[in-house]
Amino acid sequence: MKDDKELDLVRFWAYLTAYPMLKPYGKGYSEMKYSFWNMNHLKFYQYSDTVHLRRSSFLEKFGRYKEGLKGDVIDYKMAISFLQQKGKGLFYDEYTTLFEHKNSPDEPSTMRELKNWRQSQNIFIRLLRLVFLRYKWVKCTLDVKFMK
Repeated sequence: MKDDKELDLVRFWAYLTAYPMLKPYGKGYSEMKYSFWNMNHLKFYQYSDTVHLRRSSFLEKFGRYKEGLKGDVIDYKMAISFLQQKGKGLFYDEYTTLFEHKNSPDEPSTMRELKNWRQSQNIFIRLLRLVFLRYKWVKCTLDVKFMK
């Protein structure tokens, strides 16, 4: 980040998969890219509150966290702000090797487990998921363009 003053954020971890649109950057990192035409709903999450480094001026450029809202809503608003302000971020290529996301019995997860319906081969479920993801793409795209 000292070498590239345009960088706002460097991410080191992701819950499920790597950020979907990456351009090789060097030294084990890839630059996260955003394209209006890519219909992958995950493209909106260049920003994530998972393990990352950010510039000390980050909150000045992208705004402060909105208090009193659900965590998912706060993260979404920050992700949209990151895209609106044309943030630039890197993603660590070997993100699965740095951290193990596992809750101990002393500190159990507060998130309830979701059924793995995303992987269902049922044609009805697959069609519903496709419709939902297209709706989510339209909503997120409009939020990037118009949300304040």
